[in-house]
Amino acid sequence: MVNLNFNAVAFEQKFHLGYLVRYMDTMELQFKTLYSETKTKVHEELKQSGIDENSEDYQLEMSVIEHQFVDKYPQIFREQMLASI
Repeated sequence: MVNLNFNAVAFEQKFHLGYLVRYMDTMELQFKTLYSETKTKVHEELKQSGIDENSEDYQLEMSVIEHQFVDKYPQIFREQMLASI
């Protein structure tokens, strides 16, 4: 009987791990989509404002977006993942 319980626990852990992997994949896809949409939106806004892609202002705006996503996203992702456990 102990062996059956162990197998049930192992199955539950594998199922939970599979769920977390799928959740992580979904979150990664959502992040990539949001990042791409944000960059495109800011690019269009800067273009409409007459700011050249090679200008320092353009490069600064794009680096701010990248910095926000690279620094803030992992923390948000960890918090959401821990909340789902």
